Amino acid sequence: MAYTLDQAGEAFKSKSEVIKKQIGDFALPIDQVIYVGDRLKDMEAAQSNKLNLLGVSWGYGEFPSHARIIKSFNQLNYLASQ
Repeated sequence: MAYTLDQAGEAFKSKSEVIKKQIGDFALPIDQVIYVGDRLKDMEAAQSNKLNLLGVSWGYGEFPSHARIIKSFNQLNYLASQ
């Protein structure tokens, strides 16, 4: 099943709603989920669902200085485990 803002069928108004649906459908433990995103909207969606966020520097957006940012895919496992 796809979970996107523009998917056919169920329409979502925001990324926050998409994430909330995934958390519910898969019974995801919020304290064990990390949202990886490349835009400020991703950070907002993560915060509204009480998720940790890792921003990626190779994406389209910018993040505030306090955000955890990865500069390469190789950093993902290391930072995700902290």
